[in-house]
Amino acid sequence: MSRRASQIRSSDTAVPQPAAMPTAGEVADEMATMAVGGAILTFALFPFAVPMIALTIVALVPLLVVGLAAGLVVAVFAAPVVMVRRLRRPRPVAPAAARTAPTNHPPVCDPATR
Repeated sequence: MSRRASQIRSSDTAVPQPAAMPTAGEVADEMATMAVGGAILTFALFPFAVPMIALTIVALVPLLVVGLAAGLVVAVFAAPVVMVRRLRRPRPVAPAAARTAPTNHPPVCDPATR
């Protein structure tokens, strides 16, 4: 057995060491790097934002027109149905006390009922 083969075999059986936890400075440095990258992308893509918003609005206008037309058709058929239901509904009858003629004098307190 050659020396190289024994080196390969011994490295295959080695237990891998867990990665060390990053320090707060390393985390802050990585976050700053990502923030700068995001800012560069935002700055580079900003000129495309306004045309994309305009194109999205233009593309959605036909869908809005179709939705409004469908709503109008539904409203034309639903309005008579709602009106007929409202007219067929029995009206509540007022209690007898509410149907009496109002009097012009204030209510009398009967001392006997106290």
